[in-house]
Amino acid sequence: MALYLQSVFFFIFYLVLHYQITDSTLRKRFALTFLATGLTLTFLLPYVAVILRMPFLPVFVFLIGLALFITRNEYSLRRHRSPHPLLRAPTLNLPPNFPQDPVMQQLLQLLHEEIGLPKHKTIRLQTPINFDLGCDGSEAQQLMEALEQEFALDLG
Repeated sequence: MALYLQSVFFFIFYLVLHYQITDSTLRKRFALTFLATGLTLTFLLPYVAVILRMPFLPVFVFLIGLALFITRNEYSLRRHRSPHPLLRAPTLNLPPNFPQDPVMQQLLQLLHEEIGLPKHKTIRLQTPINFDLGCDGSEAQQLMEALEQEFALDLG
């Protein structure tokens, strides 16, 4: 096969892999596989390239693996990037259609003080204490005691 056809084929193959593999873990695994295969073909099995009449096969496989490995974090950084806290609009921790209530604001203040609820975290009536708010057993118990004391309740 002519060298320019090999180059075009491997470049198209790289572009397909580059734009189709968007998961960073899968991209890393493909990259390591291509790197190992390229090194193996170069040093241990050079006759495979001669038999297939593709002298640049080991080099191209190694370069494709290297390019995939270098760009492995390209998609993960773009997907999980949250806006800067100063650019993020405050939600006041309530859903948009929730009525403004001074008791609810007092409860939110208590949640901020007791468990350190972040300002941008939205809570609803269905929000579980242990999972969404990050309370374990002792923190939940302290929160319940603070609720009893603040609102004069007997939660039993």
